[in-house]
Amino acid sequence: LPVMNPYPGPRSVILLDNARIHHSDEVTELVEAHGCRLLYLPPYCPQYQPIELAFSTIKAHLKRWGIGFYGAGAGLFFEMYDACSHVITPEITWGFWRHCGYL
Repeated sequence: LPVMNPYPGPRSVILLDNARIHHSDEVTELVEAHGCRLLYLPPYCPQYQPIELAFSTIKAHLKRWGIGFYGAGAGLFFEMYDACSHVITPEITWGFWRHCGYL
């Protein structure tokens, strides 16, 4: 919140998913006390969730390299870490946000 601006200025809207904690009075009061506007995503819309694109990219990477999810043990953890740190680049992340309409 320290980098946020009062609404309707730039950086004045906080977009949250529908996790229970995000609907608490404390969160609402904190955001409103800073003069910001709080908006929520629809209940579940994967097309607006950049993380869903990241999950899909990681799964495609693992599948491409023949890494199975069942019985993979610790090797799967390291393959997923590799996918997260090398396959999901900052440029790709920006693309996810653009694809979901946030940029």
